[in-house]
Amino acid sequence: MKNNNSALKIAGVYTGAILGAGFASGKELIVFFARFGIWAAAGLVLSGILFYLAGKGIFDFIHKTNSDSYDFFIDEIFGKKIGTFVKIVSFLFLITLFSTMIAAGGEILSLIKGINVFYGRIIMTSLCFLAFLFDVKGLVQINMVMCPIIIAGGIFIGLYVFIKESGNIELYNNGFYNVTDNFVLSSFLYTSYNIITIVPVLISMKKYSSDLKTGKKGCFIASLTMTVLGLFMILPYFSLYGKIQEANVPIIKLAENYPLFIKITAAAVLFSAAATTACANGFETIKRLEEKAKKNSVEIKLLTCILGFLISSLGFRAFVEKIYPLFGFIGLFELFSIITGIHVLKKHRV
Repeated sequence: MKNNNSALKIAGVYTGAILGAGFASGKELIVFFARFGIWAAAGLVLSGILFYLAGKGIFDFIHKTNSDSYDFFIDEIFGKKIGTFVKIVSFLFLITLFSTMIAAGGEILSLIKGINVFYGRIIMTSLCFLAFLFDVKGLVQINMVMCPIIIAGGIFIGLYVFIKESGNIELYNNGFYNVTDNFVLSSFLYTSYNIITIVPVLISMKKYSSDLKTGKKGCFIASLTMTVLGLFMILPYFSLYGKIQEANVPIIKLAENYPLFIKITAAAVLFSAAATTACANGFETIKRLEEKAKKNSVEIKLLTCILGFLISSLGFRAFVEKIYPLFGFIGLFELFSIITGIHVLKKHRV
């Protein structure tokens, strides 16, 4: 029973880290999946498999080496020289994604409540700061509360809109635009840029993984959740793709012509997704800084939040369309190294 609870906590944090506002808003679903038509489903399944294999590889490493050090993990896989580069890229993406979710939170509150985007970002940043004060326990708790909202709300909206728009379905078979733009590569890119930040997040969950089986179970639940939720949420785009593909926040655009309860559900899903991902990436940013400073301080938490707030002024759409794919190409190398078995584990087998 205890192991099952631990697996659910791992799954909650893993799911929350993946399902950020980019995914819940539909922007990532459009950029990486929906534009490939019926092949979007295959892309989501492929990403789910990759997420499971990557998570399994990370926990395999944790238990073979009995280490919860991110620096050790990266140095063992890539060596110190390449590892230094990977750690720098990872840190930059952590703070980038933290800032992206703050920007998303501000835009969500602006769209739904009419709050000025600036004040919306302040609210999201303040929420993250409060969670950071409780360290890893705060991270786990916010995911255990908000992930069910994301999952249930996302499935409900996907089904509701799909049924309402079932007469306008347009299924197009365009999974391969060219060798560098197809659903396979897009799935790898989506998974790989997430892996950059997921590695440190999962390593932080070592205390909840008493054995490898528990860690693998948590990764399986998270990967399955991401796949199933994505399949449900992508359904409306087969009917409304042309109307919402250019929207900053597609799910809000999608909900405009539906009853108030759909708008409220969309807002709850979006804000929950932004909060869980912001907390996961902000937590890891803080952890890195505290390790370098060799102290756990409120000042570092506060400065990280201020920095994330300032960077968030770039806006949500710019991050998803321009910056995410760039990190995706960089993260492919890390994803490949993890999934192919992490060859350095041979040195630690007994």
